[in-house]
Amino acid sequence: MTGCLHKRGGSDNWYVRVHVPSESQAIIGKKEIWRSLGTADRRLAQKLAPACVAEILQEIELALLKAPRTATLGELENVVRRFYEGEVASDAEERTYDIESVRERLH
Repeated sequence: MTGCLHKRGGSDNWYVRVHVPSESQAIIGKKEIWRSLGTADRRLAQKLAPACVAEILQEIELALLKAPRTATLGELENVVRRFYEGEVASDAEERTYDIESVRERLH
């Protein structure tokens, strides 16, 4: 299991602690997420922990999906290449049209 059962000072309840992956910490804003299981009974806490951990992991995944991201260098290169190729094709079409209209005017 990704999370671990822990006791925290000042509470009789059990908690799960889930480590946030280092590449996600800037987006999540934490290195760890602690969540109370709402029980002091260890056996019950062990039964509740997997669902709680799954919920936390789902929350992390959702936050990562919603977070704005920066395009990779490869993605930027592809966008620039497609734009450039479109400009070259458009220019070639314009030049072809201009040559034909000049020919028509000369004849």
